[in-house]
Amino acid sequence: MTPKQNRVSEREVALLFKKAKSIRTPFFVARYFSDSCCKYAVIVPKTVAKGAVLRNRLRRQWYGSLQSVLKNTQAKSGIYAFVLNKEAISTKSAERIKTLTSFFGSAL
Repeated sequence: MTPKQNRVSEREVALLFKKAKSIRTPFFVARYFSDSCCKYAVIVPKTVAKGAVLRNRLRRQWYGSLQSVLKNTQAKSGIYAFVLNKEAISTKSAERIKTLTSFFGSAL
């Protein structure tokens, strides 16, 4: 589970959708803005997966990949929201890690 200091609050999610920059990748749309701390959220809309079990599984898989990437790379501090799309359902762990590494490495 993500530590509480790294979780994004509802207020911050609302700010992300109003004012943040966005980058589209094949598996997600990342919304972010600079901040003094590093917080992140993985959002799986009902349009991607109707069942809660699948949405929760996707969220756990992407959080796990995200934590391993952040542990191994030097991410800039900021608040991030990753909104998954339908292509994210069939990704393998290596693909997730590669996409997230390239996002934090070159996109920012």
